[in-house]
Amino acid sequence: MSRTGHRARHRARPNEAFRADARLNRAAHPVLWPLLRAARRAGPVVRVPGLGLVVSGAALGHEVLARDADFPKNGPGSLAATFTRFLGPAALSN
Repeated sequence: MSRTGHRARHRARPNEAFRADARLNRAAHPVLWPLLRAARRAGPVVRVPGLGLVVSGAALGHEVLARDADFPKNGPGSLAATFTRFLGPAALSN
């Protein structure tokens, strides 16, 4: 096989990997995965009643994570408290 043929076949792999990753996530999270994908398509910030705001924009997400004074990581109203409320006290997140 020529090197050109090898390169052409190699270029298609990222798309195949993306689809395989999406299939795996849909299988592992049949409810949450489609909801998060829909929120991502809706815009960089989506208000979810009962939960708060879902941020999918990269720059805005970085800003939220970097501003500890405005967006606490622990205590009432924090992401940790929200995870505990929905997933239980033994849930871990990264």
